[in-house]
Amino acid sequence: MKRKKHWFLFAILLLSFISLSSHDNTLNPSEYAGGEIELSEPPMRHSEETYTSLRVAVQLSDEEFTTIKKWNDQYTASNGVHIEWIRLPSEDAANTLQHLYDLHEDPDVILVRNDLIQKLAPKGYLMPADNYYSGSSIADTLNALLKQMEWNGYSWGIPFDLNPYVVVYNEQFIASYGKNELPTNEEDWLSLLAELEKDKKQHALVAFDETDLPAFISLLSRLNGSLSMKDTDVNLEELPIGQALELFNKFRPYLLLIGRHSTDPWDMLHHGTLGAYITSAKEAIYRLDHSNKADITDDQISLEQQFRSNLWVNSRSFAVSSSTSNMEQINDWIMYMTTALSEQTWFEQTGNLPILRSIYDDTDHSHMRKWIPASLLQEELPFASYDRLLPEDKLQFTQTVQQFLQGKQDVKQIADEWKLQLELKTGN
Repeated sequence: MKRKKHWFLFAILLLSFISLSSHDNTLNPSEYAGGEIELSEPPMRHSEETYTSLRVAVQLSDEEFTTIKKWNDQYTASNGVHIEWIRLPSEDAANTLQHLYDLHEDPDVILVRNDLIQKLAPKGYLMPADNYYSGSSIADTLNALLKQMEWNGYSWGIPFDLNPYVVVYNEQFIASYGKNELPTNEEDWLSLLAELEKDKKQHALVAFDETDLPAFISLLSRLNGSLSMKDTDVNLEELPIGQALELFNKFRPYLLLIGRHSTDPWDMLHHGTLGAYITSAKEAIYRLDHSNKADITDDQISLEQQFRSNLWVNSRSFAVSSSTSNMEQINDWIMYMTTALSEQTWFEQTGNLPILRSIYDDTDHSHMRKWIPASLLQEELPFASYDRLLPEDKLQFTQTVQQFLQGKQDVKQIADEWKLQLELKTGN
């Protein structure tokens, strides 16, 4: 009996010694021999059993990435979900993701442009959104954006943000050539061209970034009024896109390619030396909105409200890889990122527009409506058939467009290249 008591006392003394030793050996970051270590100190700790790690691949700018990381740090602190971030290059996200899937290094979640989700879904890399998402915000989402990601009867993504293309213009510039607004058909465009040719000032009519493929396609559509295609087997030059390219060529002397010039198109618009500029709503809001109310504060610059459905609409969404097994954690994380408060905060911090109808219907935020096509609120998708116009390899085709803009390719050459890209896309 005494021997048992001795063993018991010995065990208590041993445990006490171990406990004291572990506290004595704990080092401060500043005492570490390798120098200071940056440590985050979340307000609550989680056991290994409740700790989850998710791989998330994102197609975001540096500013956007910094913002979403800060959001996630708050989420991790309270929910114990650690995110391993994968940055995707803006113009080559498709090839980077394809490489990850080929190596079986699938991200759990991706945040990319909608056209890429539509491309990945038929390959079996993604799971339908209904399989993992239970958030109520889906019923409030602009339905047209969900249609962008439909395939085989399912929607494959959860919309996150919106960045339509817009036309901003100087009314006095347009009026000086006898027009009340920018032309809407080929006859009126040619009439404006004749007036421009009489003017010895040689002012630029329209500016755009030649490295921005959606801006280029938006300009072609705005010139022609539509770029809808029904049959990719027909010669592209006989379709609206070919006509738009020919009209584009005629206006080439009066187009300003801002990627080649240091001139600020906003300054030119303000001073009346530029007629119009095709750009994203995000850039326009950043340059014109000095009150954080999405209002135009420069009385020399107007936002074209009509014909918005002819311009490109960029939208990004979350999608989930079919190989993941963390659906509950993913559902909670995406719900956190897509609440009405998150959407409004994302707009305020990055300039990307929300995707929830209730925000636009709210009288406190109704000023945002001017920045999106009315057709979106009417559940119609601008560029409904334009996803077919996207080339298979956008990076390569952007280079083709730049050669065309530099005069190194003619209309037939770029039309043939475009048709080839579409054939690769459809598998014909």
